[in-house]
Amino acid sequence: MKMWPTPKARDYRTASGREQRDSPDLNIVVKMWPTPAAQDAENATLPPSQIDRDTVPGSVMRQGQQDQLNPDWVECLMGFPIGWTDVERDETEAHWIDDPRWPAGPGEEQYEWEPPRVAAGVKNRVPRLKACGNAVVPAHAYPFMAAIKQIHEGRVHVG
Repeated sequence: MKMWPTPKARDYRTASGREQRDSPDLNIVVKMWPTPAAQDAENATLPPSQIDRDTVPGSVMRQGQQDQLNPDWVECLMGFPIGWTDVERDETEAHWIDDPRWPAGPGEEQYEWEPPRVAAGVKNRVPRLKACGNAVVPAHAYPFMAAIKQIHEGRVHVG
């Protein structure tokens, strides 16, 4: 990812928010949202049992949110275009793979462009959340696909 620090072994120790002298730790930069998982779909109605768990529903609940986890926001959290998993939508919003926009972190006010974190009455909400939880974040796959493309085009010699 552009401008993101390289993960370091010490990252597990510095989740407290302290920045090191040489560079911020990756876990500070990514703002500490848990990775969406398929099981989040089962807990997307934000049951009280999730509040202490290291899950997306648990994190949303700790921010004082109630209602149901919004798949549009989870898509945004993963770097997908908003509406990516909505099979009834003809067009999705712009994709930000080359210039990603990530949602505000836990405890921060949401950005103007972000969908609400929770919403009621979203059609196909559970299967959409399950799809997000089973997906790979596009930003993780992009460098590999770009390298394969360079090799295929002969711009990089593999020895």
